[in-house]
Amino acid sequence: MTVWIFPGSRLRSGFDLCEAGAFAKFLRLRPMLLSLSFTHLTSIKMTDREKDVSGLCVACGLCCDGTLFPYGFVRDEADKKIADDLGLSTTEIKGTRLFSLPCLHFSGCCSVYDKPRPHTCSAFFCPPIKKYRRGEQTFEEAEKQVKLFKEHRDKLLKIASQFQELAGLSFKALKDLLEESADDDAFVGRYRQLYLMLFIYRDIYSKYFQPAQQDKLIV
Repeated sequence: MTVWIFPGSRLRSGFDLCEAGAFAKFLRLRPMLLSLSFTHLTSIKMTDREKDVSGLCVACGLCCDGTLFPYGFVRDEADKKIADDLGLSTTEIKGTRLFSLPCLHFSGCCSVYDKPRPHTCSAFFCPPIKKYRRGEQTFEEAEKQVKLFKEHRDKLLKIASQFQELAGLSFKALKDLLEESADDDAFVGRYRQLYLMLFIYRDIYSKYFQPAQQDKLIV
């Protein structure tokens, strides 16, 4: 008896039929095996990639200290309990539960990085990092953008510290004050250099940190 498996291939004898059965089983499993191998290789690459991301994120803190935004998302009741356990101040705005930033557990770096944290703390990635994770730019490019933003933020704070009434303000508090007083000509005149720095800050933000449309919903 001749068994045709595919054009140009035929097997004869009972022994060959057993081998044909094993071969057919292999063919059925082959896509899964290939998928597992690919997944394994990908996970190795992603591990290296995530190590880069984790190192930069821990040393950055732009999303923790109020520089990028004033709130973090609280996903559900379990998330709220974690926030409460950490002593984070939560509020609700337009039906969305949030916790206030700057985070009280951030001082140069996260002090609760190895403890349960709100979901957004590990789920959020800023646009430079998202572009790197999607393969749209190199890690060096993402790192350069983050450092540029931080350096400019720090320069603004350094200039503000030269004014006794502004010294000690967090970046968020300083930014809020400048924006709220933008219609006061006397105030703007006194802090003209700070407004110039704020303008550059907004330019860097819009160029590198403005979320893409598909990223508007952080979590």
